[in-house]
Formats: sequence, C-alpha cells, structure tokens
Amino acid sequence: MPASTTTVPVNFNIYLPKTTYNPYIRNAVSYAQLVDSDSNTSPLLTPGTGMSLTDGSSNNYTWTDVPGDTTAMSFKQLSGNLTYGTEHLVFTAQFKAIADGTQAYAFNSGGNTLIKKRIFTSYPKNAPIHKDFVKDNEESVDVNYANRWRFVEEASNRDSNQLARTVTLKAYYTTPDYRATDVLQTDGTVLTNALEMQKLRGILLVPMLRKSTAIISNKIFDVIVNLAKQNDGVEDQHVAPTKNNSYTPVTAVGKPGATATLRMQQQTGNDLNLRKDFTVPSSGVYRTSIPTPRISANDTYKLFVDARGSTTLDTNVPTETSPKIIYKYLDIDVTIAASQVGSTLSLDAATNIVTGPAFSDYKIGRNVAISTASGDPTSYHKTLATEETRLGGSWFVFKIIVEPTSSKVQIVSSIGATEGYAHNSFVEEIGGLNYATNGGTIADVRYLYLVENGNNVDMYGYVVITQLGSKDTAITIPVNNLMANS
Repeated sequence: MPASTTTVPVNFNIYLPKTTYNPYIRNAVSYAQLVDSDSNTSPLLTPGTGMSLTDGSSNNYTWTDVPGDTTAMSFKQLSGNLTYGTEHLVFTAQFKAIADGTQAYAFNSGGNTLIKKRIFTSYPKNAPIHKDFVKDNEESVDVNYANRWRFVEEASNRDSNQLARTVTLKAYYTTPDYRATDVLQTDGTVLTNALEMQKLRGILLVPMLRKSTAIISNKIFDVIVNLAKQNDGVEDQHVAPTKNNSYTPVTAVGKPGATATLRMQQQTGNDLNLRKDFTVPSSGVYRTSIPTPRISANDTYKLFVDARGSTTLDTNVPTETSPKIIYKYLDIDVTIAASQVGSTLSLDAATNIVTGPAFSDYKIGRNVAISTASGDPTSYHKTLATEETRLGGSWFVFKIIVEPTSSKVQIVSSIGATEGYAHNSFVEEIGGLNYATNGGTIADVRYLYLVENGNNVDMYGYVVITQLGSKDTAITIPVNNLMANS
C-alpha cells in the first residue's frame, strides 16, 4: 500500500422511523410532531466536513422512503473520503417537538438517551434483527463497525416539566486504518466509495417522543417559511421565487384561538403594508401566504409576528428584532468561453449555459446531459455514467471552436497527437468557481476534450452546475495552455 494513501471511503445510510413506528414505546405518538431547527417537517441533517449527501434529494431535510419498506422507515445517505484512523464529526441532526392543538410533546426516555440508535450492517429488510447500538471493548474499530461510532446529545428548550423539546444529536465516526481488511479489495487496493456504498450499512435513529403534560397557554409555538433554502456561500437563505408577484407560503403553529399578526417589511425598514391578522384554528395550524413585491434589483425582506391580545410568542417565533430573512433575486446567466493571451487565434463567442431564475426556481433533471446552443449531447464522445449524474447537479454539454486567423492550430503534445482529454490538474484550475464571493454559484468543467478538425481545434466538455447563486457567472478556458499555431 503506498504511503501516500491517507483517506478511506465512508458511506452509510441514516434511517428514521415513520408515522408511529417505535420499538421502544408502546402506543407511540406520531412523528408528525417533529420539526427541525428551521421548522421543516422532518429532522434536518447537516453533513460534517468532508461528507456530502448522495441520496439524490435536493436538500438536507427531505427523507426518502426505504425501497420495499415504505411504511416503516425513510432514509438519507452520506458519503465521503476521510483521513484514516481519526475521529470525525460526520453529521448533526436536530429534532424539535412541537404542540398539536392543545397537546404538547417532548422527548422523554426515563433518564436514558433521547434518541435511540440501532446499527444496520446490511439492508434493513434483510436483517433478521436490528441490534441496539452497543460497543464491544474487546474489538478494535478496524474490526467492529459499531465501535467506530460515538454520539453526543444536547438537550435544550425544556418545558415546565423540564423535559427537552429540542435534541441536537452529533455523530462521530472513527475511520479504520487504510490497511484494515474492511477497507481493502481482494487485490490489496483501498475500496472505492461506490463499493463501500454496496455494504448498505447504516444507523437507525428513533426519537423518544411522548406526550407532555405541560400546560399550553394562548401561544404561537412556531412560524414556518415554506420556501426552499439555498446557500450563497456564506449562509443558508430562504429564497422567494424570482418571478414577479410571487408569494411566500407561511405556516403558523399555535394553540387554537391564539391571535397574532404576520408582517413583512424590507430589511431596510421600509413598511410595505404587507400584514395579515390571523387566529389559529381548531387544528392548531394556520396556513397563508404573503406576497413578495416585484423587483428590479436583488432585495431582502424580513418576516415576523406581532402577538395580539393575551397571546404570547414562543422563543423561536420570529419577531421584529429577530425576524426570518427572505431573499429575492433576479435571473442570472452562466456562460463559458475560451480565452487567450498574445496569440493569433479566433474564438467562438461565449456559450450561454443557462438563463434562469436564481436559487429556488432553478431546477433541472439530475440524470440527463442537456445541450446548449452550440453543443449536442448525442454527438459528444463521452457518455455519463449513472454514478456521476446521481451525485447531483445539472450537466450541460458545450462545444467551443478555436479557429486560427492564419495557418493551422494544433493541440499540445501532452494531450495527444490529434485529440485527447486535458489533464486533470488543468481542468481543476478552470473549474470550481469561488463559492463564497460568486453569489453562491457552484459550477465547474468536466471531461474537457480537444479534437483537431482541419485548421481548427474543437473543444467539447461538460459544465456541471450544482447550484445557481445570485450573480452572473463566467467560466473561461485558457487555450494558450492547450494549443498553439503550427
């Protein structure tokens, strides 16, 4: 094994029970009373450093039904390559109990862990029994999968009975040695992540959610902004649709009869006179929508609640001094073009990869390569493998023609005699746009291929967009490093 090997593949599924499935509690309550820290209707999962979601979902709070077991469990999948022999924080999950009408809920396990864990070492339906999470002190992490895990629970937001209404679970995983049998193929090389995925290992998290006897007063417990969230490179954002006269769906949860006013203002303080008085109905859930004005430039709004009458607001309900922030962005363009310095080449104009609404309105199928005005996926030499497109993002094929103003242009010998791929280090230099300063756009070049065509050189490749941000973005390919006049 080469000494340069420093990482090993890590892949596992995280399973959650559905409806009232709970092997620890008789007559368990519905998990519909669970939300995450951002008031989504299922626990939010945050991958740790070096880990990413690979289950195909577009966000970290949508869970997928387990195939063949759609009634009992749902799952999310995490993958990564982490330094061997080291403990890593691989994910954080936050569970929050809410009230339903006049009934309160909390986490209560009688003094034990509030989130029970079970280790899966195979597909859930194939295992005759799922064992509780127990470490074996006689075996090392290289041998025993359960020994690699460590969990830390943080309980907060306690009710009048001192029962936790919020539980944050941090999961730590110690990677085995790169020479351990568990991470090696038969030829002695380290497993790929795709092979590690086939082991179908995972963790079942069972929240110990119960009814609480805490008294509920006239109160608004939560306000949920039903907008997709995106990250602009700095923070997660609630982003309103970019089209004019769009609406922001809002859900308020509270005790029936509680009264309040929902308001929206520009973040600068300009009052737009956008407000709605409401009374929580008998269901305990009030749903409405607030219009977001048409814009001529990017704008930011704050959404908050004013209590009325005897109603009070729970600590996580947005107020004027601590509002929820709503962003609205104009459409943006992503373009790709060839560039040169001091050469006599003629280049095609920039190819427009996509013109579309930023953030939440932008969605294109994950499993297809989409042609641009100057590219045709049916004639491009590279066929995408399923494991590539399933990792997310939209793949756009492009073609750029490099034509000399005189004589002939040819590709450099390091690429090939008349055609070939640009080496990986070069592609990495032109790909991977700056996430933090480019308005959240993440796009890069893959499989850059050059072909001599008469006096010209044709460049083919893919631009993969995994997120559209709030600013126009341009990708340039410096052809001076790839070709020259003959």
